[in-house]
Amino acid sequence: MPVSVNSLLRSGNFLVSGLTFAAYAASYFSPYTYWPLAFLGLIYPWLALANLGFIILWLARKPRVWALLSAFTLLLGWSHFKGLVGMHIASGEGEEDLVQIMSYNVRRFQPYGQEKIVRISDAEWETSLKKHRPDILCAQEYETGPGLPVGAICQSQGLVYQDVRSRNELAIFSKYPILRTGTHMFNSYYGFQYADLQLGDRILRVYNVHLQSNAITGIAARIVEEGDLKEKRTWKDIRGMLGRYRRAAKIREEQAEVLASHLRKSPYPVILCGDLNDVPQSFVYHQVAFGLQDAFQTAGKGLGVTYAGPVPGLRIDVILASPSVHVEDCRIGRREFSDHLPVVARIHW
Repeated sequence: MPVSVNSLLRSGNFLVSGLTFAAYAASYFSPYTYWPLAFLGLIYPWLALANLGFIILWLARKPRVWALLSAFTLLLGWSHFKGLVGMHIASGEGEEDLVQIMSYNVRRFQPYGQEKIVRISDAEWETSLKKHRPDILCAQEYETGPGLPVGAICQSQGLVYQDVRSRNELAIFSKYPILRTGTHMFNSYYGFQYADLQLGDRILRVYNVHLQSNAITGIAARIVEEGDLKEKRTWKDIRGMLGRYRRAAKIREEQAEVLASHLRKSPYPVILCGDLNDVPQSFVYHQVAFGLQDAFQTAGKGLGVTYAGPVPGLRIDVILASPSVHVEDCRIGRREFSDHLPVVARIHW
């Protein structure tokens, strides 16, 4: 007896729905031990898109009641969906009191896809600052190289207070006085710094974070460009990519524990900016974000994708804030020179 089209669609719908619920569960289990769940968390944007597709498909045919399966799946994970698509409309109240914060992995100021010796021009960096007008800027992968006076350009835009750890590739620039600073590096490239800023009669602690990379960009690009599921090399690349992700996830989990402990001890309200190299569905993200609000989930607008490299649909760059901080709005900037997109939020007390 032939299988009907509706039966096949229902089976596919149940599979997608089940995988989506598994992606939701990824945040509760260590990615090193339960790496398949972590991988499902990575592809959540595509699972959400598949669920939307099934809703549209069932509404276009009968029985339409099956559209409720994917609708129910998305609604139960609404906080995840809000982290993917922001639908907030800013009120515009108290514009003069808003503080604009920008987090940006600047990728050593090297244009993506070009030789490493190439740097962006002074004008390109100045244009970026004028476009986003940050009062506080946190930069990751900060390595200027000769001939690019990034600090001086920031100073010309009013960011006169600076804590630059160029050897550690982290930098905080501020229009507000910096009272004290600190740094905790896990190795030469990854770690976090913090700066206590004087904003009027209050003190705000700003964290600038860069956690362990998955180092799968090159493999992912090769799979996208040359991959053929009929070839053994493609499957070898896929296994290699998953293995690298598993190893990096373990390191990132350990780093997140240290960072989370430091955050909980802060004597002041905090703003955390940075590249977590993990998505909101991850165990690492929930370790770091526990007790904090995600600026994009709270007040995001537009598509919440921050990585413009060969692995699509990722939101790995975040701005998190203490509950006492009011987030007016948050947006993801357009692609400039880096393979990351700038994240910009406006806050007030």
